Amino acid sequence: MASPRNTERPGDDDMDAMQQLCNEISDLVMDIRVLRAHAQQELYATATAYAPETAPVEPVFVLETDEERVMREEGEQMLADAIEAERDTQWLADREADAAANAHTMSSGEITEQYAAHVERQYLAAEDYCRGVLLNRRAAAAGIDPRTLFSGPSHVAYARASEELLTFWSEVERRLTKTEFTAHLSGRWTQAAQTARHAAWDCAAAA
Repeated sequence: MASPRNTERPGDDDMDAMQQLCNEISDLVMDIRVLRAHAQQELYATATAYAPETAPVEPVFVLETDEERVMREEGEQMLADAIEAERDTQWLADREADAAANAHTMSSGEITEQYAAHVERQYLAAEDYCRGVLLNRRAAAAGIDPRTLFSGPSHVAYARASEELLTFWSEVERRLTKTEFTAHLSGRWTQAAQTARHAAWDCAAAA
């Protein structure tokens, strides 16, 4: 059994810390490049001062090594991924806020339609994140439709999900049952909604 995963979404503090880390990496790489350039210039000046007079040769300064380039590119990619994740999180939060503002006028059919759209969007996002690997071996062998994992009882979904999908639900976007989704829309957490949420958290922790 895999170790329990963190089921909390990254907050603003996490995003700020990640961006600060990327900035510090970028500053460090720049400092190294500047120091190397100064050292090479001084070395070149010293060498030419004591060398026999010959035709002048333009110095070649290496401002970035392969290791520094890899470090910089990884830092830039980390920041880009964090920004993209934050945009997705903000988009979902804005969408849920808009839906909650109108929840009191929504019929049961409209809520069902909203939930179906949410399930389809999360399915497509998870499929991209997991590169199509949504089912574990047993579920795949049984011919389970991976779309069914994004709605219905939590214990069934978590029992059939791949490691990649479990990571997506714990680190990118939490899975919601229709009962939880309805509670988010209405802002009214009934006993059934509380039970569904606790069951989902228990499944996530045990996965």
